[in-house]
Amino acid sequence: MVVRVRTDCKGAPIVATETRLIDYSDARPAPSAIVEAGYDGVMRYLAPLPNEKVLTAAEAKSLHGRKLVIGCQWESTATRAEGGIPAGKTDRGTAEAEAKKLKYPKACPIFYAVDEDAQWDQVADYFTGIDTAAGQHPWGIYGGYYIVEACHRAHPKALIWQAVAWSESPDGAEQISEHANLYQRLHHTGEAIPGGGYDEDVVLKTLTMWGPAGAVTVSPKLPHGRPKPEPGPKPTPPKPQPDHGGKKKHRIRERIRELRERIRKLLKKLRRW
Repeated sequence: MVVRVRTDCKGAPIVATETRLIDYSDARPAPSAIVEAGYDGVMRYLAPLPNEKVLTAAEAKSLHGRKLVIGCQWESTATRAEGGIPAGKTDRGTAEAEAKKLKYPKACPIFYAVDEDAQWDQVADYFTGIDTAAGQHPWGIYGGYYIVEACHRAHPKALIWQAVAWSESPDGAEQISEHANLYQRLHHTGEAIPGGGYDEDVVLKTLTMWGPAGAVTVSPKLPHGRPKPEPGPKPTPPKPQPDHGGKKKHRIRERIRELRERIRKLLKKLRRW
């Protein structure tokens, strides 16, 4: 288990209740900022070279210098997983070669992405290619709920990194696979990190990642997220402050975001029909 003890402004320890990572592509957040925001590690890209989004040896050294753990995901294009068995075999071979060059430990998995709203029969052959190709690293899949569930049925040993996207039930409820090792959230729960966009991921099941001294076992601090807080005294409500239009604008922006999200969900349901 990765244990990180942070302190508040008075020096009192802040106890983390889960293992959280971030993943990013073109962004380059400072490792010190990642640590200060309370995260334990990162998920980074492997991809056909040259490519600015990939993990480099220099970046890995910098992350390890702050005692952050690293995992790797292969992705070339969003629809690459529709390329069939030949694409799967080719991608695993290329990903393995890049990982070897980085000295990514053999015990650490490489996840292969389905970064689209696809059906399993569109990508099944690709993962057959990955599974049957020669490789030293364990492999896993990144994708929405229905894709990762189908992958688990076809390849029970594959590791699972589930995305919040393409994971709603028919009635719009959030679904998390019971087989998921990692879950990519919709919202950040940590402090904002400067340096570009990123997503937050929470470890749900034990996972082997690349630490400063090699392969390390990373476990969830709690099985499925944060515990419910103990009931306490109700806080004293703040005194009302004059609203000069800022709060109203904020509420309008929040409402617009909610409407956009509802429209996105409706469009996905229509595509399924």
